[in-house]
Amino acid sequence: MTKEIILKFVAAWGDKKIDTIASFFTNDCIYKASVGPEPGITYRGKANVMNGIEDMIKHDAGGEAFVENIKIYEDFGVSEWTYVFKDKSKIVGCDLFEFRGDKIKMINAFRKTSL
Repeated sequence: MTKEIILKFVAAWGDKKIDTIASFFTNDCIYKASVGPEPGITYRGKANVMNGIEDMIKHDAGGEAFVENIKIYEDFGVSEWTYVFKDKSKIVGCDLFEFRGDKIKMINAFRKTSL
């Protein structure tokens, strides 16, 4: 995996291109979302993961995502992100990645929210 591939993935997410986003994942992928019960809903398998990503895009609608500090360590990666909304409010978080070759096998997402 490379930082350049992750940046293409991030761009596809920002453009809400679900088919393009799907192309970055393994078929047996896992997405541990940063919202929902458990805490966070876990989606397994490409079709379910894409449903989860669509739900997450809807959840953060109206926000613009900025991703930085991407680090890749062999089959593991991390990135920090910020969503900025029209009212200037922000949500910050990070994603932990597990890779298989040039594909994403798992994303475990975390976010900071105010109470």
